[in-house]
Amino acid sequence: MLAASALVAAFCTGASAGKGEVGKEPVARSAPRQQVRIELPPLKRIEPTPKPSPTAKPPTSPTAKPSVTPTAKSTFRPKPVVKPRARPTRTAKKERRPVEQVTRIGGYAYCGSAVPAAQRCIDQGKLTLYYPAGVKTLAGHNYMGWYWMDDLPVGRKVVISSGGLAGTYRVYGHGWAKRGSQGGTFPASGLGASVALQTCTSTGTGFSFLRRL
Repeated sequence: MLAASALVAAFCTGASAGKGEVGKEPVARSAPRQQVRIELPPLKRIEPTPKPSPTAKPPTSPTAKPSVTPTAKSTFRPKPVVKPRARPTRTAKKERRPVEQVTRIGGYAYCGSAVPAAQRCIDQGKLTLYYPAGVKTLAGHNYMGWYWMDDLPVGRKVVISSGGLAGTYRVYGHGWAKRGSQGGTFPASGLGASVALQTCTSTGTGFSFLRRL
């Protein structure tokens, strides 16, 4: 800038001297001034820094949820745990009373109080009532189905369901008479019996004695 102004001043001075003016002394030319060159550093054009343009924000899109592919269900099934069965506790068995056995006599025949009359009915296979030694006695042949009468155990209940002897009895004893004996052969242990049951045996005559209940 200083060099430019110095050049302009020199041109103005040269123009006025050439024309000349009356009454004025010509201006003596001054010695040319020594031009001073000033080295200036080369100027660079400073470009304004452009403002950064606002960057457009990318449109926000909804975030996609990650797709979960369903996994195949496992076909494995655990085996059910089998619990041991509780063993039933054994309860004490109730004592059962033994069923009482009963011998039943349905009927009998009466053919007369005398022994010969009774013998005829006994020989026909009938259970016959007669009165030896005054004791009510039912007699029958063993080989005609009456073999059991002298074998009834003591305590057995006997039920007679018909006739004048109908009732309930219990066996309390037994007696025996040797075959072939005459008169007075009825056992003395049976003289107080309510009813006597008589049948033949292989060696004589057997009796079961009953007492009415």
